[in-house]
Amino acid sequence: ITVRYADAFPIGYTTNYLAKQSVFDIENIEEALSTDRVILDLYRPGDLNESRIRLKIFHIGSPVTLSDVMPILEDMGLRVIAELPFEVKPKDKGQSVWIHDFLLETPEIKGTINVSDVKQNFEKAFTKIWYNDVENDGLNRLVLSAGANWHEITIVRAYVRYMKQLRIPFSRSYIEKALTENPNISRILIDLFKALHDPQNIGNSENLAA
Repeated sequence: ITVRYADAFPIGYTTNYLAKQSVFDIENIEEALSTDRVILDLYRPGDLNESRIRLKIFHIGSPVTLSDVMPILEDMGLRVIAELPFEVKPKDKGQSVWIHDFLLETPEIKGTINVSDVKQNFEKAFTKIWYNDVENDGLNRLVLSAGANWHEITIVRAYVRYMKQLRIPFSRSYIEKALTENPNISRILIDLFKALHDPQNIGNSENLAA
């Protein structure tokens, strides 16, 4: 691997990152090449303001299109401040891997995001959205604000649609906004749904609802 990556990184990358960071990035590059899928790394360097986080996207063969990335990030409640793209060319691999390092702001989040708490859910949800396995809408803000995973958000999304079928006189966008602006309530609703559908709690639904 050392030989493969000896001259793989451009000068712009080597001037911006430490050697230990490149080691971690190489692991993600190798995963992208072996799986042929986009790989993500949500992180916060120690010197970064607590209202900001960074996201690296590892994409094979070509740079990602910003018009594809921006709507996903915006619907997850993030604002792009800056982006650094780098083309990495591993020897004998036959194709390059692009690293896009985004500096992101979290204007809608109250308090500090603990990256380690949301990292897995965020990366999984983004990947699902990227491959069109789940919808890209404002409810995805709940990943960061309520600590929800993609499956829990799918449950909330189903409830929103059910409410519309009941002819509740509020638009879907209005209901979504109410849920995302009150993440603590959304978290309670998610946990209540999961508790009611836990096999161990069957027969105790009245107590749980109370």
